[in-house]
Amino acid sequence: MGRYRRADRVAGQVHQVLAALIRTEIRDPRVGPMSITAVEVSGDLSVARIRFLPLGGQGDADAILAGLTAASGFLRRQLGRQLRVRTVPELRFEVDAEHDRAF
Repeated sequence: MGRYRRADRVAGQVHQVLAALIRTEIRDPRVGPMSITAVEVSGDLSVARIRFLPLGGQGDADAILAGLTAASGFLRRQLGRQLRVRTVPELRFEVDAEHDRAF
């Protein structure tokens, strides 16, 4: 029952806040409709790996990745304002290739 670690709770919070921020605050035209499929936070809370897919398989995943990477500083600052953690994790975005293989 002790499996639920703090990193898992922080990952859930990061997922929730990032989804809202990307939907409402990012104005980069490269970042089209997308879905965050997974968020993994390292045990020391220093790195968050965010996996995503373009919604409906539409859009250019590489362009979305470039837009998210460019906005990562802004997103990290906003996360710092909304999360109750001492250190805000570094954001690393990845296209979710595992999800594609599942279908």
